[in-house]
Amino acid sequence: MIIPNNSAADDNKPFPVVVVPQQLSSPEAGGYVGADKCLTCHPAQFEKWRNTPHAKAFATLYKEGRQSPQPSCLRCHTTGYGELGGFDNPTDSARLAGVQCEACHGPGSRHLKDVKLSGWDAVSDCVDCQLRKVCMACHPPKHSPDFDFEAYLAKVTCASD
Repeated sequence: MIIPNNSAADDNKPFPVVVVPQQLSSPEAGGYVGADKCLTCHPAQFEKWRNTPHAKAFATLYKEGRQSPQPSCLRCHTTGYGELGGFDNPTDSARLAGVQCEACHGPGSRHLKDVKLSGWDAVSDCVDCQLRKVCMACHPPKHSPDFDFEAYLAKVTCASD
């Protein structure tokens, strides 16, 4: 998984828009599949996620009368933006709007093909080094001054199987 570079967001510089052809952004082509695919085998985790601010992160970009989101906001309000098969635009990749399972766990297409593949739950190997990087990429002090990693982690940790 690519950890976004915070320096561009802190400087209010837009991130490059990566145009992913329709055939590459589909779940069948590999890469990101969307939380709806996770629901089948992980209903408790899906239900917990569905009620979090992460699930509604994309919708917040349209509040306050905004007509369309800034590209620099998409990397933290969608899943896989700027990555092959990740969020591209609301029309072609709506299934990846919001901060979904794959934002932390990485693209799920290989997991769907073989649930025994190691590395799917990579963030559990080292919470302090891996997960902190993932969270802090979108919650730096400039954008989330009250962000408390330990306190907030409990709110988004997956429910047990």
